[in-house]
Amino acid sequence: MKKSKLKLFPLILMLIAGSIVSIMTWWFQYEIKAALLILLSSLLLFYLLGQILIKIIAYFDRVNEEKRRAEEQAALENEGPIEINPDAEGENADEEGEASAEEQ
Repeated sequence: MKKSKLKLFPLILMLIAGSIVSIMTWWFQYEIKAALLILLSSLLLFYLLGQILIKIIAYFDRVNEEKRRAEEQAALENEGPIEINPDAEGENADEEGEASAEEQ
């Protein structure tokens, strides 16, 4: 995931939570001081949760990228001339055929 998209995640999460809290405090008819205190605490809480979530996502992205690079490096090291021997496949088929014929 790109870092610019990740930077927006806590802000979007915080704004969504803030709008829900604002609607809920209006619905339940809280006093202004109580509603603002609840709103401020929820904004801070969800911003921190968003930041923690970004750290977790960045960690897994970094681990997956390192794993992908290691697999690519191993594939490049193992890459070499591949010899295909069509006679070997035919011999195996004949031996299996002979073995099955002897069983019958």
